Amino acid sequence: MQKNIKTICVICFVLLMCMSFVLAACDTATDVEITSIKLNKNTLSLKVGDEATLTATVEPAEQAKDIVWTVNKEGIVTVDGGKVKAIAAGTAVVSAQNKSGTVYDSCTIVVEAKVNSVTLDKKTLELTVGEEDTLVATVDPTTSASNLVWKCEPQGVVKVVGGKVTALTAGTATVTVTDLSGEKSDSCVVTVYETATEITLGKQSVGLTVGDEETLVATIVPQGTKAAVFTSSDETVATVDKNGKIVAVKAGTATITATVGKLSASCEVTVYNKVTAITLDVETLAMYSGETHALVVTTTPAEAIRKATFATLDQNVATVDANGVITAVGGGTTTITATIDDVTANVTVNVIRVAFEQQNYSLALNAEQQLALTFDPASATETNVNYVSSAADAVSVDGEGKVKALAYGQATITASVEGKFSATCTVTVSPLATNNGVTVEYGDGYAIKTSAGVNVNALNLGANAASKVYYAEYTLNGMNLFDNQSKTFGLVHFATNDNLMFDVFHMFLGGGNNNDAAAAGYWHRMNNKLDLENDLLVNVANRELGAVQTWLIDMLKNGKSITMGIARNGNDVYTLLNGVIVWKTQIAAGLADVDTLPAIFMNSTPDDTRTITDIVYLNGDAAAKKIADSEMLIKSLQLGETKLTLTKDEQKTLTATVDPTYAASRLVWESSNTEVVTVENGVIKAIKAGSATVTAKIGNTKAEVVVTVVDFRFEQQNYSFAPSSTEKLNLVFGEGSDVGQTAAYRSSNDSIVSIDADGIITAKTYGRVTITATIKGVSVECTVTVSPLVTSNGVNVEYDEDGSYKNTIAITSGNETVNAINTGLQASKLYYAEYTLNGLYINDGQYKAFGMAHLGGDTFMFDKYSMYLGGGNNNNAAAAGYWHRMAVGYGVSDENLMVNHFGDVFGVSKDWLVQAATNHSAIKIGIARSGNYIYTFVNDVIVLQTNIADALKDVNTTPALYLQAIGDSSITISDVSFLDGEAVTNKINGATRLLHYSRVADNNYKPVTIAADSSSFRFNGVDGSDAAWRASVTQEILFNANTTIEMDVNVYNGAGVNGHLGINIAQNDGDGWTNKNNFVDDLTVVGINFWDANGTWRFDFYDGKNGQYHDTGDAFPEKLHIKFDLTTDENNQVKVVIIVSNRESGAEVRKIEKVLTAAYDGNDLRIHFLSHAIDYEVSNLTVVGK
Repeated sequence: MQKNIKTICVICFVLLMCMSFVLAACDTATDVEITSIKLNKNTLSLKVGDEATLTATVEPAEQAKDIVWTVNKEGIVTVDGGKVKAIAAGTAVVSAQNKSGTVYDSCTIVVEAKVNSVTLDKKTLELTVGEEDTLVATVDPTTSASNLVWKCEPQGVVKVVGGKVTALTAGTATVTVTDLSGEKSDSCVVTVYETATEITLGKQSVGLTVGDEETLVATIVPQGTKAAVFTSSDETVATVDKNGKIVAVKAGTATITATVGKLSASCEVTVYNKVTAITLDVETLAMYSGETHALVVTTTPAEAIRKATFATLDQNVATVDANGVITAVGGGTTTITATIDDVTANVTVNVIRVAFEQQNYSLALNAEQQLALTFDPASATETNVNYVSSAADAVSVDGEGKVKALAYGQATITASVEGKFSATCTVTVSPLATNNGVTVEYGDGYAIKTSAGVNVNALNLGANAASKVYYAEYTLNGMNLFDNQSKTFGLVHFATNDNLMFDVFHMFLGGGNNNDAAAAGYWHRMNNKLDLENDLLVNVANRELGAVQTWLIDMLKNGKSITMGIARNGNDVYTLLNGVIVWKTQIAAGLADVDTLPAIFMNSTPDDTRTITDIVYLNGDAAAKKIADSEMLIKSLQLGETKLTLTKDEQKTLTATVDPTYAASRLVWESSNTEVVTVENGVIKAIKAGSATVTAKIGNTKAEVVVTVVDFRFEQQNYSFAPSSTEKLNLVFGEGSDVGQTAAYRSSNDSIVSIDADGIITAKTYGRVTITATIKGVSVECTVTVSPLVTSNGVNVEYDEDGSYKNTIAITSGNETVNAINTGLQASKLYYAEYTLNGLYINDGQYKAFGMAHLGGDTFMFDKYSMYLGGGNNNNAAAAGYWHRMAVGYGVSDENLMVNHFGDVFGVSKDWLVQAATNHSAIKIGIARSGNYIYTFVNDVIVLQTNIADALKDVNTTPALYLQAIGDSSITISDVSFLDGEAVTNKINGATRLLHYSRVADNNYKPVTIAADSSSFRFNGVDGSDAAWRASVTQEILFNANTTIEMDVNVYNGAGVNGHLGINIAQNDGDGWTNKNNFVDDLTVVGINFWDANGTWRFDFYDGKNGQYHDTGDAFPEKLHIKFDLTTDENNQVKVVIIVSNRESGAEVRKIEKVLTAAYDGNDLRIHFLSHAIDYEVSNLTVVGK
């Protein structure tokens, strides 16, 4: 169905198209075509309501009837047969066309609303040439605003485009705007002014009182510009009208600005309150001349007022400035007036004049002068015066007005009191004491001008300035020398006119030399009289002067200044030019040991232009330092060698020979290659293999040595060995060296240390040698020392030139020091060592200590003797205190000592110490160790046996030297020696043991005489009242209960004497000193007691402290031999056998065999001897362990 409908539609469309073609063909056949249409107007302007007719010209003309008129936009115009009528404002296009619209013409019609009015926003306008402004036209209705016409009359004054007015030239023109119809218009009168290039006001600032008026006048360049416009920055302070009239309203400030174009000018207006009253801070014023006072003005009202003006009645008395500061000028009275707004106030000023007593003072260098002030009126006085110097480096002044001349020149001294007054004077320190042929001018410093003739003028140094140590110099300026002239300058060592020594430089230029200074002759001359030619002490000329001649020529040719100086130090005199010492000699014989002064010497011509300035004078230490620090002129500098070979790290000291010798202190040392060789103060150090040049120079003078460094050396530079040791000394070769090279070895002293072909040394004895190894002619050295000490803390071991040990150790430090003895042995518990102390002494107030030590690792046990002598003892060594002390470590206090023996426990050993300190003689000190027993030896006698400190019991130790508070080179150590092994045991067993008191209960009771060699002792001072055994004697030995003790005893008063003889073997208590040594104390192990009761001898045996056995019988013989035999079994039971024999007959007198009740605890034992009224002697005492 749908398919059929589509087919029908297509058929119908085709039929319609065919019919259209047929109809068209029929019409063409009947009508003529229009070929052209032309309207009489293509544009047209109308106002609403207007009508107009458009005429169309048609070709062919007969077809005009067929024109079709159309409008493209409805509501703006209508058209009927070419007649157009404006209906509403807008734009429309009216067209005339043929029927098909293929031929046509158009007219664009603009329809405007009808203008009711045109109004400008301005009626007048003022512009400056070049300025622009825009007039705005208001049109009713506004839709017509764009259709306006602008014009101006006359032309040339302004230009107007669309209301924009541009001023062209000065004048007046009328600008008119009109609608298109010309019916409605408006106008503006434009006045054009010249452009202002400058505006100024008659005043830049104005001060007014409230209510005042003032008119500012503005001047504008050029004429013919706009009038200035005036404005105020603050009209509450001041107002201004258009004519510039200012009215002051209230106190304050305001800025009045006049503006023309882009230019403006301002005036600052200050408005003040009107003053009704003025008061000043003073009514009368007392002042000193030079003093000032600032007046303080108080007004009513107090704020916002004009500044006061001030005036003085008499300016010769006091002046006043614009700020009210009064300055007192001269003595008298005047009135000062302050004025504001015709209101005034006065102050009466009374002035006192102050001046120095003199206006000019002259002083010598270092002189002092008390300055004095005068007062006018004289009744005036002042104490708190402050003094100031204008040149304090030349003239100083203290608080009392005393001046001192410190340097040459002038100074103004000002005296004032807290600003009250100021007075001045001039103090002159003339550089010269006389003015022979010279004048001195002062200004910024001073200058001395010379005149013709030979003149000598001493420096102005004041009285008593002559000395033997000084330095003086001056600067010579403007020196000249012309043909045929002779001139001289210099200085003089001056004592009197007849006793002096001049030191000058003389020059002469002959004729025909064109004033060429290089052609002149130059001389350095000295003489002891004013004669420049004859019998001169020094006369060095021309080239002999060296650099001096060059300096003199340079001075003359180039107008340079030169500094001339002389110095004296004792009888040595020096000449200096430009700060360099160019000559040194002895002062003239007539002045030796005579004090002199420096003086200036001049020999001038009438036309001389030279001046002298900058005089310097030094004396004393300052002069000596100047001499020492001054550079020297060098004649020659030489080194002892030009080539040198060193090994790496080797050092060598070079000696430089300098002429003059006094310049040697100025030596500077340099190395051309510090990577190879360094040098400092002549000491060369070889750094690495290579070559370098070492230079010694003073200024531009130098000497050189070429240093070659080879790189093989001993492994160490210094070796230390113990006696009897052997060691191979290895050579170390640097990079690139032939390690396989064979060296030849040599010792400087084979008796001390020898070395074989393989470099193995053998240390034979104490000493120091040099070992040399030579390869291909190059030698290196090392030092091998076999020192008696391992270290050198506070000591210095001395050796002879051949290396032999001098047997001297110098003590260099007073500190507590420990130095191990160089035994070469391992630390052990069996050794002996000793030394001799030489030159011992002690003075009042001194403490000294010396001894030895057992050194184990980081700690030690010292064994020392200490002594102290208080003041007031006349260095009497016998009056000193002596102590035998032991402890562990440094700095042990007295309360922590392990042993601190003093007085009687010393026995005869104290006498040996006193004797050595009194006679500065030698004393031998030794120590030994055997197991944990240690021994102190003095002069080969065992003076103490004790146990080593607990901290060292299980430690192997070595013997060491111990010193404290010596530090004196006059006390030395010698004969250091040591033993080990069996020799130590033999030394201990063979040594004498010190006999000494082991108890003294009463210092007034010391009954025993002990032999000086400790071989015997005798109770020869006993009394019958000694029931408490007040004193006892022991032998310095410790033993155990497996020991045999024997002795000889002589009894001198046995018959009929009621007394006791006691021998007590007791436990050790107090290292040889005990308070428990009689038979009833807890320490007794075994003892015997002989006593005589009414003529019958009794023999008591003690088992412990209790008497266990008593035996009576006949009297004992006077000469006895007593033997104790102690044996301990495996149960620690002690069997004692005591045998008393007649020493003369050998017969046994008593024998006791006992086993002690108490078991033996292993403690050390001592033997003590006691007496009550019995005079007996003990000798040949032996104690031998089993």
